[in-house]
Amino acid sequence: MPPVPARTIQLHLKVLTEPINTNLAVMVQSMTDTFSAIGVVVNKPSCERLALPQLDDLDVGAPTIEGPITPEQDLLFGNRNNASPNQICAYFVRSCFPPWSGCASRMRTPQFPNGRPSVVVASVGSRWTLAHECGHILGLSHVVVDDRLMIDRTWRIQKQPPDLVPAEVTTMKASRFMQ
Repeated sequence: MPPVPARTIQLHLKVLTEPINTNLAVMVQSMTDTFSAIGVVVNKPSCERLALPQLDDLDVGAPTIEGPITPEQDLLFGNRNNASPNQICAYFVRSCFPPWSGCASRMRTPQFPNGRPSVVVASVGSRWTLAHECGHILGLSHVVVDDRLMIDRTWRIQKQPPDLVPAEVTTMKASRFMQ
C-alpha cells in the first residue's frame, strides 16, 4: 500500500508582542514537531509585525463556546495580509482578558468570523499554546489527560511532543484548513 501523503496547514504569524515564557521560534518548532508526528506539515508563509497597541491587551470575551467574538477580536482578525480564507492566522499579543494564555476563534463561532480562522496567543503562553489553539481551529476540544496537546492548561504538558489520539488525528486531517 502506498504511503499516505502528508497534509499541510498554512500558518501566518502576526506579532504584536513577543512571547515572554518561551520564544516564538520555540512555539513554532513545538507545533511543527507535534504535527509532524501525525503526518501534518506546518507551512509558515508569512511572519508580520503589527503595530496595534490598542489591541495588545485583547478582550476575548466570556468563556463560552457559542458566544460571538468581541469587537477587538474582529478588528484584530481583519489584519490578514497574505492569508487566504482557508489559512490560519496566529496573533501574538501581550495579554488576553479574561487572563488566558490563548484563544481560538473556532471556540467562539463555529463558522469563524467572516471566514477568518484565527488564534490568539498571549505573551505568557507555554511552548505548546500555539499548537493547542490551532488544534481548536482544526476541530479539537479540551481533554483532561496531561500528556495530550488538548489539555486545558498547556503549561501542564510534560510529554514532548504531546500526544494526539487517533480520533483527534482523524478530525484534524478532515478539517477544511488542511491541504
